Amino acid sequence: MAAVSRFCSQWVWMAVAAVLAGCGGGGDSEPDAGGPAAAPTANAEGLWKGTTSAGRTLRTLVLDDGSYWSLYSAVNAPGIVSGVVQGTGNTTPGSFSSPSARDFNVEAGTISDATLSASFAPKQFFNGSLSYASPATTTTFSGTYDAAYDQAPLLATLTGTYAGTASTRSGTETATLTVSSTGAVLGTSSDGCQFSGTATPRRKGNVFDVSLTFKGGSCANGTSTLPGIAYLEGSSLYGMVLDSSRSNGALVTATKVLSTVGEPTPALPSVSGPTPALPSVSVPSTGSSSGSSITTGNSSGCGSRGGPGYRKANGQCASWADYYAGRR
Repeated sequence: MAAVSRFCSQWVWMAVAAVLAGCGGGGDSEPDAGGPAAAPTANAEGLWKGTTSAGRTLRTLVLDDGSYWSLYSAVNAPGIVSGVVQGTGNTTPGSFSSPSARDFNVEAGTISDATLSASFAPKQFFNGSLSYASPATTTTFSGTYDAAYDQAPLLATLTGTYAGTASTRSGTETATLTVSSTGAVLGTSSDGCQFSGTATPRRKGNVFDVSLTFKGGSCANGTSTLPGIAYLEGSSLYGMVLDSSRSNGALVTATKVLSTVGEPTPALPSVSGPTPALPSVSVPSTGSSSGSSITTGNSSGCGSRGGPGYRKANGQCASWADYYAGRR
């Protein structure tokens, strides 16, 4: 969040809390009433959804290890992801703080350091502020707990073909990717960058651990292998990976267009417009696109007045234009 005005989802994606209490044991079978009781502890783990004082929507995923990914939208445009704030926080009862937040703002093409401070109640609220030193600004935010975090992350649900955007330090491109039933990931962006990797359900939280290896060539990440997370909300996929220095990575936002892998990859939609340059990070967003019209993908020999098409399960051809319009 560059002044959380640039701060928000959803991909970054949370707050869950576990409260543990104990008491000392005594002699015989009776508990020792005078024994010291363990102090209750709680952490801010979970999925938190809310808004910022700058008019952006926010999806914050706080994981069980204290790391967090906070996706934020464009101002008054909840459907357009404009950036992600990432960091690791420290928890004390009722409060969460992170002096090392980093805001990757695709919309502005900037990377900013910030300090995040929040108060929370387990599975209730996560409210706070994000402060930037240069320029000196502060944005407040509020969020409520989303119980979707409590569901089990299933590869069967993640499996499919997705079309959307991938943002890196070089800008934003249209992209497609597939996830197999075993969690294997294959993808390509419209500038020719190819990547592969794996998605694995996390032990806690409705989130997937992701590792992506880039294939060089036009890839802004070269041949690096970067870790991160993926979060699925309905048919919308948010994926974020970063290197260890948090100066390079990728942000992918995409929509599922096929629920099974092995069918033809859909044609990328034609897009145009300015490409934001992101200093030294690969971060994706749905709010921008490459600067030239693009049509790629496998049409499987199908076509129509609506453009390249795909082949349905019954063998008939159908137009992707009809598919996106809901005429399936």
